[in-house]
Amino acid sequence: MIRSKRASHRMSLFLSVSYHVSEPHDLAGLIRIGRNNIAVSRVGKGVIHETNREDRETFMRSTWKTSTSITLRLVATLFLLLAGVVGAATSASAQRGSSDIAIVTTENGHPVYDACYVLVDFSEVGCDENGDGKITFEDVPFGSYTVTQVADLGPYRSVSDFRITVTGDASGDGWERFPAFVTTTSGAPGGAIDIALITRDPEDGHLLTGTCYVLVGYSNEGCDETGDGQVTFAEIPYGTYTVTQTRTPKGYPAINDYEIDVQPLGYWDGPEYNVPLGFIVKQARQQNAPDTRNVSVVFVDMYTHEKIDTGICVELVGASNVGCDEGLVDGQVDFLDVVAGGPYELRFSNLPSGAINGGPLTVTIEAERGDPANRFVLVPLSLRG
Repeated sequence: MIRSKRASHRMSLFLSVSYHVSEPHDLAGLIRIGRNNIAVSRVGKGVIHETNREDRETFMRSTWKTSTSITLRLVATLFLLLAGVVGAATSASAQRGSSDIAIVTTENGHPVYDACYVLVDFSEVGCDENGDGKITFEDVPFGSYTVTQVADLGPYRSVSDFRITVTGDASGDGWERFPAFVTTTSGAPGGAIDIALITRDPEDGHLLTGTCYVLVGYSNEGCDETGDGQVTFAEIPYGTYTVTQTRTPKGYPAINDYEIDVQPLGYWDGPEYNVPLGFIVKQARQQNAPDTRNVSVVFVDMYTHEKIDTGICVELVGASNVGCDEGLVDGQVDFLDVVAGGPYELRFSNLPSGAINGGPLTVTIEAERGDPANRFVLVPLSLRG
């Protein structure tokens, strides 16, 4: 008995099958295909054509020898059916689709460049290799994924696992974006950093040597023992300290006591980096002229979290001349009495080869009553370019 297998969906087919026979045979009997009976009888060399019979028993009572030229239109019909199934599967796959996605990480509203992510059970690790604030994954099939942050973000900083659903809702640049947020688990008061007090001439900013200072109520006296213009204090806990100058450079007035606010770099500007900070000490009675701040632009490698001390130069366009990390070469460029305002464009030169700027291109300087004398501007750089 020969049976045809019905498709899973309703379909009407008219089958016309021809058999080419090389020699005469007695072919008495019936072949049943599905609900169609094919009646055959003795024929000569030539073609046997089927006819429909609904109520006959199906038996094959004799055999025949067919030539290799037997043509079955049924095969063609089955091929069309298979093509339809494949086409439907392809159409369903196309409807599922995929999307290029970007994870955009921020901390306190500022871009983060040192995070890395995996889409659990799907992707390899992706990082922000070019410092554009996006971590991208291409051809991600539509669906839901758990995202895990895998980079070492340093003390107190973390990104909790989160879920995303990829739907193909891309923005104008072709990326479907998902936000991520760095949180501080222990808060700034739990940490400490190394600091330096850097004494500068109030007129032209050149380094002054031979000074000594005390952090009132906390430190012993520290002095410029190497003659490089700075007095260093190690592992100073985050917080506010009063600075007293205990030895004054010859020919200059003593400074009035003033306060410094010791926080991890980025506490004011976004992502936090626990690198040593140099606080400008302007050798004058007052640290700031009215409506001004002493500004330090600090360069940090966004991957190693270390200061970059390679002689970079920067200009606060409209507010300063070009300043360079020279003389002390401590990974920052200092400016005295920058007038409040902006946004000021930061224009860089003498960057390390291949460096990509991932930090702010502009900065606004505030000078409200009670603001600390020093203002730090973080510029993360990628040296992987």
